[in-house]
Amino acid sequence: METKKLKILYFYTCAFPWKSGCWLYRSGIPSMELQKRGHEAKWIVPTKTIHEHWLDYPDVVVYGVYGGIYHNDPIPSLKAFKKRGAKVIYDLDDDLFTVNPDNPSKAEVVKNLSQAKNLLRAADVVTTTTDVLKKKFKKYNKNVMVCPNAIDFEKFPGRPRVNKKLRIG
Repeated sequence: METKKLKILYFYTCAFPWKSGCWLYRSGIPSMELQKRGHEAKWIVPTKTIHEHWLDYPDVVVYGVYGGIYHNDPIPSLKAFKKRGAKVIYDLDDDLFTVNPDNPSKAEVVKNLSQAKNLLRAADVVTTTTDVLKKKFKKYNKNVMVCPNAIDFEKFPGRPRVNKKLRIG
């Protein structure tokens, strides 16, 4: 039985998401691995209106916070994708609900928390990095999966076994 090749659309929050380490481990490496397996992956930065071409393209749409928040409300596009039969994933690897008051971005996070809550509620599935976050997000969506950060092991060759003791630093 042949597996269906999926068309996956990553919905980015900014024009340069690769400036964020989050992008590499939550989007960059996973999308490269999906492409190696024969799936298509494309990326767009949404504007207020999404062109029909993009609405009709994906089987799966991945919303994530790679580099910030969506400047245009993402819920209308999410609903439009769902109406066309696409499955929607919201990938959130930050605990936006418990930001330390000393954190300089606290005010910005609080201001935009409603967007994250709306995406959590509206997605077909939520992916996150840990069981702690999974438990927290289940309050908004019952379908939460832990998907650890992707690591490209080809970039980390094995260490020589000269000494059994691993020394770091």
